[in-house]
Amino acid sequence: MWGRRRSSLGRVIFLLLLLGAVMYGAKFYMDSLDKVTQHKVKKVEEQEVRGQEPGQRSGQDQVLEERKKELEPQVEKPQVDIPAGPPPCGIQPPCGKDQFAFAIRSGQAQRVGPRICFDGKDLMSDDTHNVGRGMNIVVVDGHSKEVYAVDIFDLYDHDDAELIRFLQSTKDGQLVLVASYDDAAYKLTEESRDLLTALGSRHIQDLRFRDSWVFLGYKGTHGPPPKEEVHHHVEGEDEWPQQAEVRGCALLPSKEF
Repeated sequence: MWGRRRSSLGRVIFLLLLLGAVMYGAKFYMDSLDKVTQHKVKKVEEQEVRGQEPGQRSGQDQVLEERKKELEPQVEKPQVDIPAGPPPCGIQPPCGKDQFAFAIRSGQAQRVGPRICFDGKDLMSDDTHNVGRGMNIVVVDGHSKEVYAVDIFDLYDHDDAELIRFLQSTKDGQLVLVASYDDAAYKLTEESRDLLTALGSRHIQDLRFRDSWVFLGYKGTHGPPPKEEVHHHVEGEDEWPQQAEVRGCALLPSKEF
């Protein structure tokens, strides 16, 4: 009887060992299969990445992106109007390409200084702090528009010797812009008047004490026509004349003098 029990026990142990071996083999097979599958998937992903340019999206991503844009509401960006700057020298409409803008205004009594604006720039005014009693003069190259000189000549306390030398130094092709302040005629001589007449002035010969006077002239023969205005002071009266002013657009000089 003991021998039979022993034989049955041996079979049970054998079956258990066999079952354990089968289960271990099955687990080993499944683990191996899973590793192979993961390796293949990784290899396919690497191949897809190598075949795609950096930053390039897949076809499906592009379709989704385009669809998303179609569904998004179309919002128009507001148009922002950038305000234009002030017109050159206050001239409106602006001057043409072959012209320059200018504004010349005399001083008012002894309180308000003169203003000389050329091509959109205030070259002499109260704001630029470079005006004074007498003749305020700017000389500009008519072709390059380069400012050649800015000066003041006091013709009440001083004679016109420096003014004469200054006017004699001007060159052909130069524009001369002049504005009076307080008085610009008290010590003018015939020589200085003749030099200004040669630049195109029609009123300088009759300019008197405390007259308001502005002038745009040119040295040469192919420049813009002169511009000029004068308001005379009434002798014996305390009232000052009104400000003289010329402004507008003028043709740039030709290259022939």
